[in-house]
Amino acid sequence: MLAIALSGTDVYVGGKFSNAGGVAAADAVAKWNGISWSALGSNGLGDGAINGLVNALAVSGTDLCVGGNFSDVAGIAEADNLARWNGSTWSAVGLYNGTFDAEIHALAVSGSDLSVGGSFTDAAGISTADRIVRWTGTQWLPLGSNGAGGGALSGAVLVLAALGNGLFVGGSFTDAGGIATADYVASWDGSNWAGLGSDGAGNGALNGEVRALALSGTYLYVGGSFAIAGGFDIAKWNGAAWSALGSPGTNRTVSAIALSGTDVYVGGYFSDV
Repeated sequence: MLAIALSGTDVYVGGKFSNAGGVAAADAVAKWNGISWSALGSNGLGDGAINGLVNALAVSGTDLCVGGNFSDVAGIAEADNLARWNGSTWSAVGLYNGTFDAEIHALAVSGSDLSVGGSFTDAAGISTADRIVRWTGTQWLPLGSNGAGGGALSGAVLVLAALGNGLFVGGSFTDAGGIATADYVASWDGSNWAGLGSDGAGNGALNGEVRALALSGTYLYVGGSFAIAGGFDIAKWNGAAWSALGSPGTNRTVSAIALSGTDVYVGGYFSDV
């Protein structure tokens, strides 16, 4: 299992599994209602509607948005790597065949907008829609550029966190929007990219990939495979400075963070925290 999303009392899960709860069509994505598992449609042949991997789930109103590495969900030619489930049927997001040419890793909803991050380039045929793009409900919009006709991000987007109309973005990229300090994690305010601190030598504060983000008030918790602030693989940004969560922190990659009140829960590949 690689993704979880909540909608009321329902729990949606996504990943690389088949026959969840013994349900033949509950492949790659499934719903738990507190009592039993159920499938989200089918391929018409008794198996699940999704023929590949689900990496990301996001609830938008009463719809579930699903991103990953798959094609032609429920037989819909335009539903490659991204699709929408309204509770009874699947649909594409934006009727453009081949909107995404590579895997989607992250989704984030803000109001009626859906932000999509991954390894793709030229989403919906837009030359600057590389690795990140936003759907407004009627059109796809790129998030800035590199100033040379390409997208703002040079590497994959692995995780997104929405804040109002803005975003925090994490992944394997460097110099987001041409900003030298926007390495591996960056913010987008709706118009511009910005880095989150620096290493004091003109580069970003983080020196490795970001795989997890979580927001709590003015704090952004960041996990991945980096070393910072006396800690390792997890740190906290307060809007002005970084700090570690204990020292030496975790000893290997952090891939998930969840918050509950003042408690921070962390998952990943580490041992002996």
